[in-house]
Amino acid sequence: TPRAGADAPYLARLAEPLRERGHVFSAIAPFPPLLFWRRIRGARVLFATTLAAKFLATLPAALLRMRVFWIETRLVDRLLAGRVVRWCYRALARFATIVAASRVIREQLLAIGVAQERIHVVSPGIALDARGVQSSLFMSMAEAKTKRRMGFAIGAIASLEKEKGIEHLLNGFKMARESIPDLHLTIVGHGSEKTALQWLAKKLGIAEYVLFVGWQDKSERWLANFDLVVAPQIRKEGFGESLVMAMAYGKPVIATGKPVADGE
Repeated sequence: TPRAGADAPYLARLAEPLRERGHVFSAIAPFPPLLFWRRIRGARVLFATTLAAKFLATLPAALLRMRVFWIETRLVDRLLAGRVVRWCYRALARFATIVAASRVIREQLLAIGVAQERIHVVSPGIALDARGVQSSLFMSMAEAKTKRRMGFAIGAIASLEKEKGIEHLLNGFKMARESIPDLHLTIVGHGSEKTALQWLAKKLGIAEYVLFVGWQDKSERWLANFDLVVAPQIRKEGFGESLVMAMAYGKPVIATGKPVADGE
């Protein structure tokens, strides 16, 4: 079942070994008639990435004798805040195998009563050999008349939501520029706080040094050209994949709290 955003690369990596064996993947809406149509055409496995897909498609897929996998890459404590929602999740989880991106997510699922044998931790992997083929987007920007070559490039890859702490990054960036004026900040990601953060950058007088580029399918191409990566989140994350990717590229990282669980 389809999902826009950050889960897509994780699901693609999970599916890659199956693709190499000749299996075909297609995205469908989580409605029983469509599942039935796919099943009679040979579909055998369902990957559900959204809560709606898990609730709507799991039981019909199980009745059609399809293997069902739930993909969990984010913390579930807020997603499953309601008592009824948790009850439905636990009941339907009996028909699925849950693939959790970290042990933190696994512990949260166990805490709401999901059976341990249903949960498997598969942390996101990073393709290390991809570093040599990244194009220099900052150099391309330098060649454009409307762009300028960055100085010391600080980057953040995050959804623009409160818990990501981007407002603290902007305040810290303003303070840092007072001592190091050659700093520039690029923020990769989108979210409900984008307008407020752009307004804050203008209020702080740093808007011309801060670039909001929105969501990027290939965010690693930006990451490859950062001199420093910052993760200012104020709440523990499910995994913190952007930090792992930054370290894979040999980039120094400044992070707050514990964005990545111990041992991961």
